[in-house]
Amino acid sequence: MEHTPLGRTGPTVSRIGLGTMTFGEQVSQDDAFAILDRALERGVTLIDTAEMYPVPTRRETYTATETIIGQWFAARPGVRQRVVLATKVAGPSRGMDWVRGGKNDLAAQDIASACHDSLRRLRTEVIDLYQIHWPNRNAPSFGAMYFDPTKDRDFTSIHDQLQALTALVRAGKVRHIDLVRHGHAMRIPVPGARADPALAALREARGRVLFAHADLAAYSVFEEAYTIGVQAAARVQRELRR
Repeated sequence: MEHTPLGRTGPTVSRIGLGTMTFGEQVSQDDAFAILDRALERGVTLIDTAEMYPVPTRRETYTATETIIGQWFAARPGVRQRVVLATKVAGPSRGMDWVRGGKNDLAAQDIASACHDSLRRLRTEVIDLYQIHWPNRNAPSFGAMYFDPTKDRDFTSIHDQLQALTALVRAGKVRHIDLVRHGHAMRIPVPGARADPALAALREARGRVLFAHADLAAYSVFEEAYTIGVQAAARVQRELRR
């Protein structure tokens, strides 16, 4: 199995990672254990999960995948130290009233609470890679193709979310953070954006780490839209480097 660094400051992981979104729905716990054992045997070191898994998501199975992985760790002493564990906090509810009561926002306190719950279910003291599953802002995702401005609303800024994630890193509960589905979500041309030197610097950073503790999986969000302000990004960068 070949391995590669995850971003510039992240851990080294296997080039093939194990997705687990079927554990607890299509895949039983016994079969999940067998899959995890086999993956580890074959050199897979990256395990990816999420609080909303398994899918299709249902009230009855919500968080079951993390619970299964936590039980696997408990049944296999020493295994946790051999893998890079990635999980995700769900974004604002998309018709799922069992996720934070159907709240239409992902606030800082929600991130902290969700992380605590994931740590408990996963039976671990630290999450190697903690991710926001989908954006707070109004953006097409999960198959949607076009931006609909009529759906705009007030929500917690990505700056405040990154501050909450920074606090988890400083508390030793999370090692690295990641933003999922932010890259392809918005493609809105901004007049003069390509001439802006700050935006150009962000564009140049595609494929690299933008923040000390944030290995971003998607960077094209910065290309044609100001989904976060350049000044806010600079503030977060300074904060994370302290």
